[in-house]
Amino acid sequence: MISKAGKDKGKWYVVVSVDFEEERLLVCDGVRRSLNRPKKKNPIHLQFTNYYLDSIREKLIKGEKILDSEIKEGLRELTRERGGV
Repeated sequence: MISKAGKDKGKWYVVVSVDFEEERLLVCDGVRRSLNRPKKKNPIHLQFTNYYLDSIREKLIKGEKILDSEIKEGLRELTRERGGV
């Protein structure tokens, strides 16, 4: 996902959880926003993409532990492949 609004406009994130009560997505980038401090974002402020970090997605589905370094490296590779889209 890419942030469409706020100070972090243009920043890529990984959705790690959903807060249904507040209708917010919890997103991380592995650097400024770690898994210990995910950012709550309104879904309308995020641009959905069709890109997935398969290893992270599978770990989330299985309930396995994810590391900030995995998110950071996955986003780095994804943005490099997509030309910094």
